[in-house]
Amino acid sequence: GPKDLARRRGGRFYWNDLKSGKFADLSKTDAGGVSVPQQGIIGLTILRKQNKLAGFTFPHGDILIHDLDRGTTTHHPGVAEHRQGGKPTRQIFATDKGKVYFSYYDKRSSPLYAFDVHTGAIETTKYRYHFGMIYGAIPTRDGSRIYVVDLLGNLYAFHTAEERLEDLGSLLPPEQIAA
Repeated sequence: GPKDLARRRGGRFYWNDLKSGKFADLSKTDAGGVSVPQQGIIGLTILRKQNKLAGFTFPHGDILIHDLDRGTTTHHPGVAEHRQGGKPTRQIFATDKGKVYFSYYDKRSSPLYAFDVHTGAIETTKYRYHFGMIYGAIPTRDGSRIYVVDLLGNLYAFHTAEERLEDLGSLLPPEQIAA
């Protein structure tokens, strides 16, 4: 858990060649051979157009950007009010415009945040989840939407071109919806 982080080496990015079955440690050139000391990487997404990987850390909910061309990782602190005792979700996702979307679940109604890979800035979007614990972020085949479900059974569609979150309602019968 978070209390024994000082004893942990840290999180790393790996690459797997599916044909050969071999792994490569992408973090070996980062300081100390880790991309984030004394934290883990619990969320991962790809920024295809930028040729980068984005990771979301535990326990602080920081953003890591691994540049596949340069072989380097940059560390960006997460949202200040959530970093100490915050609970980062495991599901993050990215758009072709270079934004990484993420949330925390330390508040009942949780905002969706956006990290801009070009500027390094984090913004609080106008969108909120009913409950921030996200249990899935599945893209459509064409990548135009990412379907997200939260702990309370609410379904959302994130429209990637417009960078817009649509609340599709609850998947649960009305008598099972938590107030």
